[in-house]
Amino acid sequence: PQGVPGPRRCAAMAARRARLPCAPPQGALAGLLLAAFLNHGLAMGPAVPPAAALAQLSMSAQLGDLRPWRHTDTFIRKRLREIEAVEEVPNWDAAGCLAVREDANLTHPGEEEGYRVLRRSLNIRPTRETFEEATEYIMRLDMCNVGWTRFMQTRNRGKIEPGHVIASVSKWWMFWTINPCRVTCVDRCVELEDGTLMSQVAFTTLRGHQLEGDERFRLTYNEWDGCVFEIMSVSKPH
Repeated sequence: PQGVPGPRRCAAMAARRARLPCAPPQGALAGLLLAAFLNHGLAMGPAVPPAAALAQLSMSAQLGDLRPWRHTDTFIRKRLREIEAVEEVPNWDAAGCLAVREDANLTHPGEEEGYRVLRRSLNIRPTRETFEEATEYIMRLDMCNVGWTRFMQTRNRGKIEPGHVIASVSKWWMFWTINPCRVTCVDRCVELEDGTLMSQVAFTTLRGHQLEGDERFRLTYNEWDGCVFEIMSVSKPH
């Protein structure tokens, strides 16, 4: 019928939708993780007026990384490989401060030094199966992929390891920017001293990021608390 796309065009449209990087993960569990990430991310934003934030962004970002349109995946991966090749350094002194398993060893700058410290948690479900399923999400950073922000790495949905360079690709007002980070910690299903199972990914900001600080996604599971998803960040505008 007139106006109805043919099979070849339908297949092409389906393939294009499958490649869209901003599609959020599906399912109830993915929705809970996404909601927790968005709730934390909105509170984590730089505490500066929009005009000042945009000025900071335009000065700190490289010209090729600041655009009024979305970057292509090919361009982003090329930039990340360039950053890996030159071994870009963190843009702050306490890099890796959240890469610990036991929080008794946690030390980081505080509000007296201008950093915003946020720590929020969400009890998801009381089953180990939920913990294992959610671990796969945080290991791919899938819950961070929404329309205005997403995480990218040099390897297409590959395994994240300490030392890998990743980037949060975000829209600030009219502009898209690439914000490079280095993974500082990856723990998968580690058993702590009290028998709690823990999975976590932590990363620190590199030169060229609009913020400076560390962020960590953590999952824990035990019989008394069930499965808990926690996000912690220490950051301020760079």
